[in-house]
Amino acid sequence: MKKSWQKFKSSVSKAFRVEAEEPFQPNPQQEKIIRKLAEWVVRKRLTVPAIMFLESVIPLNYIGSQVLVFFNPFVTAFLNSNDYSALQEMLEDRGAIPVVIEAIETQEKTWEEKRKSYKASKLSKKE
Repeated sequence: MKKSWQKFKSSVSKAFRVEAEEPFQPNPQQEKIIRKLAEWVVRKRLTVPAIMFLESVIPLNYIGSQVLVFFNPFVTAFLNSNDYSALQEMLEDRGAIPVVIEAIETQEKTWEEKRKSYKASKLSKKE
């Protein structure tokens, strides 16, 4: 009985945690997923809506990760199951969302710098 209680307690311990115990450190596969997600968001010009959405769901990210577990059999028919599992594991940690937001903001800054340099080069060619 005590062993099953400890197992249950450890399985839901992250669900009710308010602050991250330690900073989130993504593994290489999760870093790749974060980078791809940030590039997609910036390319589609959804930076502001994405950041607003992510900021609003920070308290619910563990529940979202469990929803991803539920949809796993359906989604993995179309997507890479390893990436999907890594995304689900990443969302279990409350510190993951701020890392994703930071990656999106960094990607947006990079994109803006490229756009400005491209415009400047076009203007210099016209003159």
